[in-house]
Amino acid sequence: MAWYRSTVRAVGILVLAGAGFVFEEAPVNAAILNLVEDPGFENLSGTEPDSDSSPWLTNGEDNDFSVRSVTSAPVTQNIRSGNDALVFSYYYDDAIVLQNLNARWSTSRDYALSAWTMYDDPSGNVAHENSPDLSLILLTSPTLGGTYTWRYGIYWPNPGEDWTQINANIDGADIPAAEGEYIQIRLVKSNTNTSHRIFVDDVVFGIRNWEPGDNVPEPGTAGLFIVGALAVWLRRRKARAFLSASDAA
Repeated sequence: MAWYRSTVRAVGILVLAGAGFVFEEAPVNAAILNLVEDPGFENLSGTEPDSDSSPWLTNGEDNDFSVRSVTSAPVTQNIRSGNDALVFSYYYDDAIVLQNLNARWSTSRDYALSAWTMYDDPSGNVAHENSPDLSLILLTSPTLGGTYTWRYGIYWPNPGEDWTQINANIDGADIPAAEGEYIQIRLVKSNTNTSHRIFVDDVVFGIRNWEPGDNVPEPGTAGLFIVGALAVWLRRRKARAFLSASDAA
């Protein structure tokens, strides 16, 4: 089984549809046009993301508070940047957070896929013994919001108690079947009864080596991120809050 290491001491497993396992280093000085809306989850409130929220929504969330904004959760608040982040808050539950991008796959482009993650708030329940794993998955569909097909995935076992970046570079030509299809990204907590809560911030899916003057894919509001030496510093900002007994499910 192949293992992946990023420039920020990240280790995970990458699987590319039809191409087996992939070894690749993250870019150091590449301009990335991020196609993700609200990549830092700054616009979440209440129980969001929910099955009908936008741009982030959930799939298979049994409880409205299984996935939520850290600022609305009575737990240790872990935020890497900005004022908010995402937390898979229930140890016993699994859940999927996703975003349908209004952008199409191009085999002539190179892409970057990444997210920052960590675990915290250990459960006091002995039944919660499974690893707090996270997967970052890419899918495509012929129609926006239609039936999506799995194309690429990063499996991240035990992200660790510090913010760590999971990332990969993808050559669009390696997935020719996706040409012209709409893109979906997913954050997946597949294990139930996990030992810790999982936190996520600063998600990127974007075009690598983008330069001003290039054609900008939909949506036109995509943001430009420069991934350089300073961007690979681990940063951790934590605001402590008391964990309520009712939230220790």
